[in-house]
Amino acid sequence: AHVDVFTRLMWNPYATPATRSHVIAVVGKIGCRLRDARCTYSCGNFTVKVLQRCVDEAQRSGENFTSEVADLAAECLDAVMDLFGDEDFDDNAYVPLEVDGAIRTVLPLLKRHIQAIKGANKRGSAAWVRKRSLEEVASNATRFLQYKRENCKAIAQAGVGKKYRPT
Repeated sequence: AHVDVFTRLMWNPYATPATRSHVIAVVGKIGCRLRDARCTYSCGNFTVKVLQRCVDEAQRSGENFTSEVADLAAECLDAVMDLFGDEDFDDNAYVPLEVDGAIRTVLPLLKRHIQAIKGANKRGSAAWVRKRSLEEVASNATRFLQYKRENCKAIAQAGVGKKYRPT
């Protein structure tokens, strides 16, 4: 039921990009704080669905993220890394939700968006700060996937790099 409230807030037509970003951050924090398998599964499922919507949006716009969608995907990747930073919920949430595949699908789109950011040459400019922030998320997500590949037995058994299939 708590996820339903966040879903309604997230996709409300009047929700601003900042509201959507805050919803993702709150969902990630709730999952991290409660450290409960069912809650982590719900929060993970929510973030995977948001990543799926980001991919769907990119497909509608020629396989590219808009700035708003890239920022949302980055916030979502941060939440996923917070939720699944250790192995506590790999078997009962990370693997069944195919989080690994979702990250692998979103990451190239985010990297392509980062390369396309204009006006990021001037150190300290808004574009420069945003680009650096997105680069940090992409770098962390890449390292996170490597960490999971090396440390998650369930991923090795399920097959690393399984392509995420939006439903």
